[in-house]
Amino acid sequence: MGQGLKSWSLSPSTLDDDFLAEFECVALAASAQNTLSSFRFLTSRSWDPNYRYLLSFKQLKELEIQFSCGGGCSSRVDDGIIISLARAMPKLEILKIGGAPCGTATGATVNGLICLASRCPNLSKLRIHFQASSLIDAATSAATPTTLDDGRIVRRKECALTGLVVGETPIPAESALTVTLMLLRIFPRIVEYTNREWKTVVKTIEDFGRMGAFVHRSGKTDPSLQL
Repeated sequence: MGQGLKSWSLSPSTLDDDFLAEFECVALAASAQNTLSSFRFLTSRSWDPNYRYLLSFKQLKELEIQFSCGGGCSSRVDDGIIISLARAMPKLEILKIGGAPCGTATGATVNGLICLASRCPNLSKLRIHFQASSLIDAATSAATPTTLDDGRIVRRKECALTGLVVGETPIPAESALTVTLMLLRIFPRIVEYTNREWKTVVKTIEDFGRMGAFVHRSGKTDPSLQL
């Protein structure tokens, strides 16, 4: 591993649960934290890695860790993990953790999604487990976050995200419009979904895109999210 390392990709046939710790040790010894912009780790196994070993690599633009949810969801990605990654890697353009989200209602909530949009404005592709129900709750609650964890006011500018992999993420059919509106508030450029169960969301997104509509709450623009 040289000092100018920019990309790392691995698809192991066997997997050591301490792999990321070992990778961090070797990479830091080679000063790769200053140059590494792409990290991809693909395995067909279920896996619950410790993401803190990646937080030193602040130059990352692409982070993909793919593992299987076969035989039961193995993703333990939550708001804490997503917020830590977003804070450490503001240059992220592609973030993919796990495979396509499964039907288990788990993962990041609206808090993690807002943090990604605020701290990673160049993010264009996203695949993580997330809870669609949290978007519904936020739309009907005054508890939608207006500040980040360090006290700064959320400034959700024109986040570049256009592609969101939703997989089998469960969503009540009657709540499709609500989910659409909340996603557009967080990711105003989003145009691409993958899941036919979300077809109502897709159609509404497309309609809003054609109309160039602005999303309002109670007839007024929500200044906390800078719509």
